[in-house]
Amino acid sequence: MAVLNQDPSSKQIFYGWYGTCPESSSDECSSFDLFNKDGGGNITGFKHPEIYYASITFSDNKSEKSFASYLSLLVGKFGLQSLECGKPYKITINEGSGSIDIPEFSETNIDSSGPELYYLAPK
Repeated sequence: MAVLNQDPSSKQIFYGWYGTCPESSSDECSSFDLFNKDGGGNITGFKHPEIYYASITFSDNKSEKSFASYLSLLVGKFGLQSLECGKPYKITINEGSGSIDIPEFSETNIDSSGPELYYLAPK
């Protein structure tokens, strides 16, 4: 699980993997919805106001599927609607003083353990 903390003066960018370490069972992982939906599956609002933008790269590495809270809800049905298990994501959160808990998200960052060694390391 990752708790992504907001910064009062700027948006924060996080890279990570969703669904690597289920907390309740090694075989369970649920998608993390980005929108509220009514009983008919229609988008009614943004579920997590802390999230400004989220994206995943298509397999061609030329484009991405994304969620953007600054766009109309009508655009949402064509973009990223949830974080799916077993995939990498870039998540940008809004300015603020709170945080968002994303179960099953493993945040990574570039870490250095010597003058020439850089790698993605779980936080």
